[in-house]
Amino acid sequence: MSKYESIKTAKDLIIEVDQNGLSTEQDDRNRAADIFGNTSVGELAALANDIGRENDKGEPDPNGSWSKGRKGTQSTFYFIAFNIWHWEQATSFFNQHTNPATKNARETEKKLAEETKRANQAEKDAEFHRSESKGHRDSWQEQWALRMDAENELKAAQNEIIALKAKLYDMIATAD
Repeated sequence: MSKYESIKTAKDLIIEVDQNGLSTEQDDRNRAADIFGNTSVGELAALANDIGRENDKGEPDPNGSWSKGRKGTQSTFYFIAFNIWHWEQATSFFNQHTNPATKNARETEKKLAEETKRANQAEKDAEFHRSESKGHRDSWQEQWALRMDAENELKAAQNEIIALKAKLYDMIATAD
C-alpha cells in the first residue's frame, strides 16, 4: 500500500513531497505517476510554471512580475516529474509548457504565418495588376506603378518570411 494512497491531486502530492521528500518505494512512485497521469495537462502546466510569485489577483504568475513570498511548485513539480517519468517525457513536457524559448518560437511562427499571408496577398495583387495592365493600355503608367508597388511589397514580405524562418530555426536549435 502506497503512502500516497490518500492523495488525490498533483498539487497535494507536491505539497506532501515538499514537506516530507519523495518516497523511493516502488508503490509510492507508481501512485505518484498515477496522480500525475490523472491530472489534466493544463493543471500540470500551471504547477510546472508556478515560480512562487503572484499577479495582482493573487494567482500564480509564471512571468514572475509580482512577488508575495509564496513558495512556488515548479522545482518540486520537476523533481517529481523527472523521478516518475522517462527523461525524454519530462524534458518534452518542459519544452512544451515551461521553456521560455517555446513561447518565443510560437510567437515567431505566428508572425511567419501572418507574413506568409501578406506575401500571398501581395502576389495576388501583383498578378491582378499585371492582368489589368494588359487590357487597359491607356492607363499603362498607372498600372505599371501599382504593379511595381505590389511587387516591392511582395519582396519585402518574402524577406521578412526568410528572417522569421531563420529566427525560428535559431530558437529551435538553441532550445536543445
